Amino acid sequence: MLPDSFVELMSFRRLLIFLNARCGSPGAIPRRHILGGRVLDEYAGLHLIEQRDSVKAVEFRSGGRINFISDVWETIAKLHVLGCMISLFGRIMTYGLRPTGDRHDGLAIAQQMENVIEELLASEWKVGAVVTDNAGQCGRARRILALRYPKIAFVHCFAHDINNLVKAIHQTVFKHISADAAGVASYLNNSTSKWLARAVKAKDKRYGDNFAIFTLCETRWNSMQACFASLLRARGALEDMVFSYRNSSELTDTLRVLGDAEFWSKLETAEKNDPSVKQRFISLTEG
Repeated sequence: MLPDSFVELMSFRRLLIFLNARCGSPGAIPRRHILGGRVLDEYAGLHLIEQRDSVKAVEFRSGGRINFISDVWETIAKLHVLGCMISLFGRIMTYGLRPTGDRHDGLAIAQQMENVIEELLASEWKVGAVVTDNAGQCGRARRILALRYPKIAFVHCFAHDINNLVKAIHQTVFKHISADAAGVASYLNNSTSKWLARAVKAKDKRYGDNFAIFTLCETRWNSMQACFASLLRARGALEDMVFSYRNSSELTDTLRVLGDAEFWSKLETAEKNDPSVKQRFISLTEG
């Protein structure tokens, strides 16, 4: 995400003036304090109305009931908030962010979610389901609320289960290859002045182009497939790079695996199995 101060960069202003000459007139581009205050509040309000009208229109046409989706998020200020969203047939509305306080047990979460449900019902939304992740405290909150709202389905998000499933697989069947691949991706992306620059040079020489190597997101284990695929896509260039520095003391053991044919064979097998495992799980949950 960009900070509000980016609007004061001369490069950004030149871009806007290039796109529309009228942006060059005094006061045409708001200062960051105005952008992050009045302008943001005004257009956030308009966007909220547009989202609400979009979901309401689908609700009216279909006769369907909305899904209330909630999760706890951490803000850039390191504060935890309860994120509340409404969805129906692909239309999504951000309903609000509620402070969570210092309690994160099932009863506290149930109380917070109940307040939101009551607001939705009072606003004439027809709530059909409430969706949370499958953490223990969320499960308890769902069980508490299910007794109070018997006409609403309380379910957990299957994406959370898929994450846990992939995590379990990569920590057992593909444990070693996952660790090697994640180590390579992290090492390259952290060594921006040396090894990443060399990798970029090797990719440009072989492909005439450069593309990213994705690191593993620790809280999103299904990002492993993206990490594997990005390494496989650059295999030739990475092998060239390691070969060029094969006798150099700078080449660490973490990167030496890029010159091992067995590493690439196992990585290809793991990358192919990752999406198929997810698809089989989805098929099981659907039928």
